[in-house]
Amino acid sequence: MTEPMEPLLTLDDLAEYLQIPKRTIHAWRYRQEGPTAIKVGKHLRYRQSDVVDWLDEQRQRDTRKPVREEQ
Repeated sequence: MTEPMEPLLTLDDLAEYLQIPKRTIHAWRYRQEGPTAIKVGKHLRYRQSDVVDWLDEQRQRDTRKPVREEQ
């Protein structure tokens, strides 16, 4: 028995989920910084699991940044 396929997010879905403008997601894609996208024809789609993994990576990156002391 095969597992059901994971729903894919559209660019609009992802922008709404992250509460950011779509142009930010496009900029991340251009700089290869955002969540992994899948190109389906001419459309971008995002696996929910890839977005969650990417968010976890961002959290880990933020916790490794040195904290600047107030002077």
